[in-house]
Parts: sequence; structure tokens; C-alpha cells
Amino acid sequence: IAKANYAIDVPSTARQDEIGGLARSLQDLLDTLIAAREATRDGLFKGAGFEGASAAMLLADAEFRIIGKNGAFDALAHHRGEELRKAAPGFDIDTIVGRPMDIFHKSPETNRAALDAASFPHTTLIQIDDVCLQLTIATIPGESGERAGYVLEWSDVTESRKADAVLGALEAGQLRAEFAAD
Repeated sequence: IAKANYAIDVPSTARQDEIGGLARSLQDLLDTLIAAREATRDGLFKGAGFEGASAAMLLADAEFRIIGKNGAFDALAHHRGEELRKAAPGFDIDTIVGRPMDIFHKSPETNRAALDAASFPHTTLIQIDDVCLQLTIATIPGESGERAGYVLEWSDVTESRKADAVLGALEAGQLRAEFAAD
């Protein structure tokens, strides 16, 4: 077990004496170590997926404190840093981890109440001057089903919204006619 060889059978677990008690305790320890190894492996894969994702994401705990960011969020923050600082004075990508999500809101209490009442995933648009960011928030369930935290996925939808507006304006200004065969 000390060498992480968990593929062993613990002898004497059926005994009803002190040796059996020690053997059962050792088996419990072995089962716990196996579960921990699997959880660690699972966490490594999920962490690598989070870090390597092309979507800009933040992680926040149940107290709304930012606990992680990925490279795609760094890229978005560097591209839209000026706009993010307008919405959140003092925004700094290098110090965002550890800060509350409240830095993005003028009324944190209102925002927290809205999140408590929201159904998830929850999507909203954030308009800052002519920049439009879409924010999708999903919950991270805890072991007992409670909210352990949040995943915040950010998308810069500025260009697609502009393109949709241009197409809408063109369609509104066109004359349409339908002709039947007769």
C-alpha cells in the first residue's frame, strides 16, 4: 500500500479478533486510497479540459469568490480589458483569482439574489459601450447536491450581434413580392 500497489487482497478481514479489526481497518484505508486516486485522476482530466478549453471561463466558489480562470479568459480579458475595466473599475486579470465576482456588479446584493432565484444554466448579455459579452452561468454541484460553486462562460458576441443587426436592417428595407404561377 505504501508503494501505491492497491491491487492486493488484505488477508484476515473475516477474523473476529484484533488482527481481523486491523485487517478491516487496513481494507477501509485501501478502499479510501483507491477512491482518492480515482478522484485525483478525474480531477486532472477535468482540470486539463478546463485549462485547454477554447471557451473563456471563470470558476467561482459558493461564496462567489473567483477561484480559477483559463487561458481563453485571459485572452478575452486582454482583448476587452478596457471595456471590462469600465464595467468593473479596478479589474486586473493578474489579480482576479481570489476576488469576489461582485467586482463586475454595481449592486452585488441584487445580483446574488437573482442568482439564488435563477434556473441554470443562466445566460445574460452584458453591454459595455458598443461591446456585447454573453455570460452563461452553470452551477457546480457539491457532494450533497448543494451548490458548491459556479462556472462562468464568457463569449464576445459583439461582431455577431452587429452582423445580425445589419442583416435585420437590410431585410427590413427590402421589398418582397410573391408571384403565383397564374
